[in-house]
Amino acid sequence: MPIRPRTMEKLLDAAEELFFAQGIRATSVDAVLERAGVSPATLYRGFPSKESLVAATLERRLQQWAEVWDACIDRAETPREKLLAVFVALEEFAARPRGARWCAVLGTAAEYADVPDEIGEAVSIDTAMLRTRLTELAEPVAGDRAGQLAEDLLLVVTGHLAMRLRDPAMTVQRARRVASTLVDRTPLLPPRGLAVGADWPGPDPRPREPHVQHVIDAESGTTLDAEVVGSGEPLLLIQGMSGHRGMWGEDFVADLARDFEVASYDHRGIGGSSRVDAEFSIADLADDAARLLDALGWESAHVLGISMGGMVAQQLCLRAPGRVRSVVLGCTSAGGPSAFSAPGPGRIIEAMGTRDAAVATRVAFEVNVSSDFAQRPGELERFAQISLSRRVPVPVVQLQAMACMAHDTAEGLGDLAAPTLVVHGDEDQMILVGEGQRLAELVPGAELEVWPGVGHLFWWERPSDAADLVRRHALG
Repeated sequence: MPIRPRTMEKLLDAAEELFFAQGIRATSVDAVLERAGVSPATLYRGFPSKESLVAATLERRLQQWAEVWDACIDRAETPREKLLAVFVALEEFAARPRGARWCAVLGTAAEYADVPDEIGEAVSIDTAMLRTRLTELAEPVAGDRAGQLAEDLLLVVTGHLAMRLRDPAMTVQRARRVASTLVDRTPLLPPRGLAVGADWPGPDPRPREPHVQHVIDAESGTTLDAEVVGSGEPLLLIQGMSGHRGMWGEDFVADLARDFEVASYDHRGIGGSSRVDAEFSIADLADDAARLLDALGWESAHVLGISMGGMVAQQLCLRAPGRVRSVVLGCTSAGGPSAFSAPGPGRIIEAMGTRDAAVATRVAFEVNVSSDFAQRPGELERFAQISLSRRVPVPVVQLQAMACMAHDTAEGLGDLAAPTLVVHGDEDQMILVGEGQRLAELVPGAELEVWPGVGHLFWWERPSDAADLVRRHALG
């Protein structure tokens, strides 16, 4: 039986107050139990060791930090301000309750000569999030030198945090001044292949281009954060519920980019796209996709939609049939009363109820991949790092879930005219394989591929095979 959410909150509050103020080694588990008013039996239902409790406390703190940083980015108006917003966030986070000695990740790592695996994972996630977000924010400012600038800024951020351990009264202004100088001295390189003078280092052979924000509603200023790579016929990738564009994985996108001009984007409310508070439908998300095609200058495109994104792709095919050259519907459903009977979503909800980020991440990984893939070394850590690399607010995911529950295209799919391929793993715990089979039956002329021993994230488990499947279906 999992720990109740309120009890979990008391435990993590007590652990944070004691571990990061008095030190981890100096704080006994009994002291945490006494502060929280919780029994040992309750504690060990959720945490088999002191280290696992430390890791969960760190991961909760990391989530809180990400929310503060997201808010500072949203308030910033220019790309330069958004990049430097990390220093505003550092100051605001330090001013929060229990934030005075707030460099919990570095402080924890410093207490161990040999960092335990559970804690090492939390430290790795923190570093990966900093590096990934700084790189993405640096792209509009530094172009091809975004990675270099991000590494320099990561050093400044980490140096400031280390100084906070020496002097808790240290302010962030000096670090921001150093960072501002680095930003201002980093020239923005133009698109690859253009001659720009003696300082131009030559074309970069990498297929990836800086992402851009495309305005899709001039009146409201709504934006979708999109990235376009490669060359060839246009291909639009539509992610699923709680997914962001990074969840496609670099290997999969790079493979597709050999033959397609590939656009991936964040849904409204996710990542760098506009914030959202009001309810929306799957049809609304399909209209977003159509407007993004307009912004890209694409009259039509091949489409790959997975999970919720597959529902969006269905609606795009039905609402704007002339915009879709071909469509791959992956691990998705036509909706209706029987569509959401898989065990995975319930397991995720139960795990989220523990308020333990490590548990929630592990369960989300396990129910999205096959049992064999879940045992591969390093894959859980990779999933955690990538899934946490962009903003995915829980309220937006709840709105997405409501939109999915209302989705039902069964009666209209007989009119879907685009060449259609349905692909589904037979170990899918999020949307059962029977839903994929039913979907293929409802779409005239649809092909069906069922992959044995593969879970919900079929392209994650078999990126090369998935890219080949899309290529064969779209290009023949």
